[in-house]
Amino acid sequence: RAVVNKFLEEGCTVWVIDKDEVKLALLRETEKVIPIILDITDEEKVKSLISSLPLDILVNNAAITEGDNYKAVMDVNCNGTRYVTEAVLPGMKTRGVGNIIFITSVHTAMAFIGDASYDGSKHWAVGYMRARAVELAGTGIRVNAVAPGAIQNAGPNTDVLAIEEGSKKIPMKRFGNPEEIASVVTFVASDEASYITGTEIRVDGGLSVQSPFRD
Repeated sequence: RAVVNKFLEEGCTVWVIDKDEVKLALLRETEKVIPIILDITDEEKVKSLISSLPLDILVNNAAITEGDNYKAVMDVNCNGTRYVTEAVLPGMKTRGVGNIIFITSVHTAMAFIGDASYDGSKHWAVGYMRARAVELAGTGIRVNAVAPGAIQNAGPNTDVLAIEEGSKKIPMKRFGNPEEIASVVTFVASDEASYITGTEIRVDGGLSVQSPFRD
């Protein structure tokens, strides 16, 4: 929602994809948000519903965490992401302009017990992003990633105690907020980042570079 709102502030029309119609309804605050009910693991439906859209920017934000359920995680985080990316590329190439941004994670810099499938899927996203960035560098299309760290959920189920304890482990001593991720995403998509491609930008308060051996 924060990413959607930030692009709306920049004057964009935003297509939002989710297989959950209820979640999509939460984002329909303006006519400039257009919902698409779609399961991105369905390659044929992705092609039929997305390939004709005049998209200049793609934010690959869809992801799930399902413990050791590798198939479910890879279907969404890897295959679904690839289907959507490949659906928008022909149009971007024709127009000679485009920005593709993957939302990765601090998990690409740190391993988390019990998250091998999710960690692996996010490493895949970085590799895929870099390969595409090199392949598309001469076409006017830039490809990058934004890697959030611990980001506070603004919802009613926020665990305040967990946030207080977790914040002590972060160099900046706080969780990030969704708007801080959204600001970096829109920057990467803007002309101000015109010479940036193939890069994963970490927005994690220093978490991924902190040594565990010193306070």
